[in-house]
Amino acid sequence: MKKLTIIMLAFIGLLTITYNILLSSIAPAPNVGAEGSYAITHANIINVVDGSIETNMTLLTENGVITKIQTSQDFKVPTSFKKISAKGKYIIPGLWDMHTHSLKISPQIHHPLYIRYGVTNIRDMSGCMIENDSFWACIDDRRRWTKEALAGKRVSPRYVLQSSYQTDGGDEVPDDFPAFFKLNKQGDAKKLINFYEAQGAAQIKVHAKISAEKYTRLATELLNSPLDLVGHKPVNVSLEQALVYKQKSLEHARIFLFACYQNIEAFQNLENPVKSFNANLMRKMSEQQDSEKCAALMDKMAKSNSWWVPTLSTLRSAALANNIEAQNDVIFNNIPSLMKILFWQPDLDRAKKQGYDTQGKFVHGDFFEKAQHQLKQASDRGVKILAGTDTLDTMVIAGYSLHEELAMMVDAGLSPLKALQSATISAAQYSNLQDKFGSIEVGKIADLLILNQNPLDNIKNTRDIAAVMFNGQLFDKTALSQLEQYSKEQGNSIKVNAHFLASALKSPLIRQQIAD
Repeated sequence: MKKLTIIMLAFIGLLTITYNILLSSIAPAPNVGAEGSYAITHANIINVVDGSIETNMTLLTENGVITKIQTSQDFKVPTSFKKISAKGKYIIPGLWDMHTHSLKISPQIHHPLYIRYGVTNIRDMSGCMIENDSFWACIDDRRRWTKEALAGKRVSPRYVLQSSYQTDGGDEVPDDFPAFFKLNKQGDAKKLINFYEAQGAAQIKVHAKISAEKYTRLATELLNSPLDLVGHKPVNVSLEQALVYKQKSLEHARIFLFACYQNIEAFQNLENPVKSFNANLMRKMSEQQDSEKCAALMDKMAKSNSWWVPTLSTLRSAALANNIEAQNDVIFNNIPSLMKILFWQPDLDRAKKQGYDTQGKFVHGDFFEKAQHQLKQASDRGVKILAGTDTLDTMVIAGYSLHEELAMMVDAGLSPLKALQSATISAAQYSNLQDKFGSIEVGKIADLLILNQNPLDNIKNTRDIAAVMFNGQLFDKTALSQLEQYSKEQGNSIKVNAHFLASALKSPLIRQQIAD
């Protein structure tokens, strides 16, 4: 008996030690960027505003700022500058992803890939509520990461325009959280806005299921607030209403598929429209569009101050639900295995199982193609477009998927320049930061991509990256390779996967989401 007790105690002790090791802190990616004053010589600089190219140029950066741009001919680089030859190469501004979601473990699984693929600024569309969350990155986390990245102490993109947690009108709120998050009473909207404003948020994100009544209550209050209304267009709210309430950004590619559907009012009047959305309805939406109404809505949106972030990636994943080869792409080795098993696979299985209409035709591919067609129409009519990927969503990879998003925009019919603008100058303008970012000009922050080939010839050339500069720190080819290797190691790390699972199980927000 004594021997058995000793064995049991030893076993428990071993489990405890193993648990503590697995859930001990995990180090973020090492900062392999090199600070200094740089002279990038003999470069072709792309003007993303008008598409012109200045050839054989030298660009100087000091203290993270572009200080001089001049033809390389007869220009003598000061001896204090480190020379980088960009002969035959092209320079574009650092890229922006305008729809992401970050976790507590983003320094391990997201940040290295953002910088690896030249995404220097991101707009995160998630956050926390009343308390620090174990799973989701909070505003304080994102601020700290940005501050440390700018100081050269960590690898991270710059986080802009801090966000609230998604506001859905109640289902997303744990029972023991303050009642004002549910927006049930007059005055709750003001309390919610004041709460997030005190945290430092710049925007309140709404989700698809929020009722028209609660949306109106919140949107009306936000008209007199410095915070912006952003996010999904709620199912029970028309696009016209969202524009009247000055919703600054509308997310995802389904916007006009819903808004221009000939029987949209009947759908919205269903007892539970969200649960009624199925493959047969998707087929009707893709085939029964009111073209005149759609043109009028696009014109109205173009004249407004609202922007569209189509995140084509979110529809494409469902369209690829039957494509095993695409799902096994080696790029997905960068993602924790448990994320793929617990989050991605159920989405793909659901799309496969529920994606066939009554005629036995798989609808997700057609739905995706219709969304691309409407993106081209909207862009042609002047709707303001931003590039975003919805990082965390199924088959979306931080950094890498932004290049995929740009390629899908061009496949839809946008020019390579228009696609580039959506991830550079347009993103900076939306964020009211165009005086510092978005184009390559003297006085602007040195966020740059040095590309081996011209992206205006082929948008896929944005992926052929020779070097990345973030805030004046240079990540050369070797450093970029190190970041990608680190990311792959994290994706296969038992410790990182243990952190991912434990943080999700401990999060009241995730538990509430699962229960919902």
